Amino acid sequence: MSSETKFSAEQYYGFHEHWGFVLQLLVFLVTFVVYLESETLMTPEVVTEVLGIEPYWEKGFHLDVEDHLSGVLILASEFSRLSVNSVTVGGYSQILHIYTFINELNSSFCLPNPKNDSLRNCCDGFKYDLKKVDEVVYDLTIQGFSKETAVAYAEK
Repeated sequence: MSSETKFSAEQYYGFHEHWGFVLQLLVFLVTFVVYLESETLMTPEVVTEVLGIEPYWEKGFHLDVEDHLSGVLILASEFSRLSVNSVTVGGYSQILHIYTFINELNSSFCLPNPKNDSLRNCCDGFKYDLKKVDEVVYDLTIQGFSKETAVAYAEK
């Protein structure tokens, strides 16, 4: 064990429940800020670099794949809230970006039906978030909003 490591790699999952949710929230926060600035999703390697933690389990404390995925799915939940709030302030073009992003997440994250209970719960919650964003876009479409209308509002 190196002087930097407080516990060995074998002990990581024994203590994971103490910091797992906090790590997921940190992943959410980092990915949310980066998305708002550049409309891109950060890879796990970039997230670990920003957080200053190890990307690989052999070194002890690291970003677990499930923690990364759960943090990104928390991001999707926040986007469903943001889409509803964007309607009230006239951010119609932002809703279309959110809709596209959420659908891309759906096609890549929740397709392989996870076996892990906590990750499965996150994916189930994600389906409701996706439905909420779909309903917002549907309601705007019914009211006559289109991509062109959203662009026109954005230019004003």
